[in-house]
Amino acid sequence: MIWRIVTGEYPPHPGGVSAYTQIIAHGLAAAGDEVEVYAPGLSARPSYDGPVQLRPLRDHFGPRALLQLHRGLGRSPNCRVLIQYVPQSFGLKGLNLPFIWWLAAHRALRPLVMFHEVAFPIARAAPLRRNLLGLVSRRMAATAAHAAARVFVATSIWADVLREQCGFSGDATWLPLPSTIPMTRNEGVVLDLRRRYGANALLAHFGGYPENLRARLTRLFASALDQHPNIAFLLLGSGGAGFRADLMFSRPDLVPRVFAPGALSAEALSHHLSACDLMLQLYPDGACARRTTLLAALAHGIPVVTTNGPATEQFWREGRALALCPDDDDALLAQLGSMLTRPDQRRVLGAAGAALYRERFALHHSIRVLRSAGCELQ
Repeated sequence: MIWRIVTGEYPPHPGGVSAYTQIIAHGLAAAGDEVEVYAPGLSARPSYDGPVQLRPLRDHFGPRALLQLHRGLGRSPNCRVLIQYVPQSFGLKGLNLPFIWWLAAHRALRPLVMFHEVAFPIARAAPLRRNLLGLVSRRMAATAAHAAARVFVATSIWADVLREQCGFSGDATWLPLPSTIPMTRNEGVVLDLRRRYGANALLAHFGGYPENLRARLTRLFASALDQHPNIAFLLLGSGGAGFRADLMFSRPDLVPRVFAPGALSAEALSHHLSACDLMLQLYPDGACARRTTLLAALAHGIPVVTTNGPATEQFWREGRALALCPDDDDALLAQLGSMLTRPDQRRVLGAAGAALYRERFALHHSIRVLRSAGCELQ
């Protein structure tokens, strides 16, 4: 089978969709398929990422790139086109209507469209400009979905958004996201990390530390460290070092027990995850299947305390793979306290999370679904 993957980002460009696209491309190639990736920001010449051929776009989904896609995707009648859909990754501040019109005009390619994001939010109190962006992005998503031979979504919530807010009446299939941090086993390195951080229990957070969560994370970290003097906090993610620096002003007494290794390679990040005893993950709309930071923890067998919210799929609530809490600081701290004092409870939760990951999210599930869809298009 021949695959042509179109994405707004690909390594060395950072980002969750970038890492995801690379993993999917390599997974399809490992299954015996021929894979090309079209993306902006690559080196000027075609090159290879292992078995995957890279085709750098000549601009950011502008006229030259669209002409390049027209010529490149149409040259093989048996190829399968896979679009990684994130509106803001296509340039023009998320309003690249020419690219969407091009996609609609080329529906004969019978593309598969994977929605990582659908549209910008609309809110009564939001500025008119942002709500206009939300309306246009919904029209863009509907056009892309109608142009697709198959529609995939990173979470079942996006299927509801496509149907209820974008007017798409077709089928949308959940395509599970694998962890973008492959497991790297090295017990010696993990033990060295635990000695370096020098705590009876290592509590961690993995994320980008956005401004809207920083004050809350500070309160939760400080309360947990005050209540449990034998623990340390590990801030994983590229924004962790800056967050730790901010913490020095509000709670300088806690800084010696807070560690932020900064940007890490996938291998080093895997080692750090494996060194953790417990993760605290905050998601304003609730834990859900599109959160790759959550999936990385589950893939490594790390127990997770996290938030239940409107985006949380039902299978999380029915299972016992997460310590789901109401979106309330007191509830989160109570659950953290229970888990920190119960190593047996942490082991059970971590094993359940790893089992769920293997059953629903491991890479081979995504590759099977995509290749099956590709075969249906013959």
